[in-house]
Amino acid sequence: MSPYAIAVATALAVAAAAGCAAQTSVPAVSAPAASPSVSPSPEPSAVAPSRLATATPRVRAHSAAPPRVRRERVPIGVRIVEIGLAVPVDPVGIAESGRFAGQLDLPDDPARLGWYRYGASPSSLAGSVVLGGHLDTRADGIGPLVKLRGLKAGDRIVVTLSGGGSVAYRTKSVTRVAKRAVDTDQLFDRGGPRRLYVITCAGRYVREKGGYQDNLVVMAVPED
Repeated sequence: MSPYAIAVATALAVAAAAGCAAQTSVPAVSAPAASPSVSPSPEPSAVAPSRLATATPRVRAHSAAPPRVRRERVPIGVRIVEIGLAVPVDPVGIAESGRFAGQLDLPDDPARLGWYRYGASPSSLAGSVVLGGHLDTRADGIGPLVKLRGLKAGDRIVVTLSGGGSVAYRTKSVTRVAKRAVDTDQLFDRGGPRRLYVITCAGRYVREKGGYQDNLVVMAVPED
């Protein structure tokens, strides 16, 4: 599945019998309209040799070396000193089979965050970086992301990157939102202002309704 063929449309929903489980549905994307057919042009009529131009056009030569490609650095960890949180980050995509097919495929371990790799990264020049993780699981119990409840506006979030370095963010809001009410257009925006979203489960756990009924959504902006 091509990264650019994936559209994210629903919120990070969580947890069934196994605990807090991601349920971010990804609807199919319509294929682009076919290019209109173009009829071949008729062959040009012959031109007498005496009328052909004989001057050689000037062509500016270019280096044969391939262009330099900017290598993107991806998140590998998150640290929030104010709440004592430090967790590793794994790249994740969309589950292609099983119970959560078509949904965000988060790490099974509630002590790890998943970064939606088809969206923006902290080194991107625009767009939202989306990190999500389980609040708990049946096997592991409550995980460290429960500490996000204590985060306050202004608290510093540091995302460490592959290849060294980090990007620091300042928390703007910590909001509990019903899963059906999450603004996914903004959450997964790839072209808007640079933002960081960290998401886990919140609210009541109702087994017959699929688990936790809310998400805790942390939004932060870069310090620079």
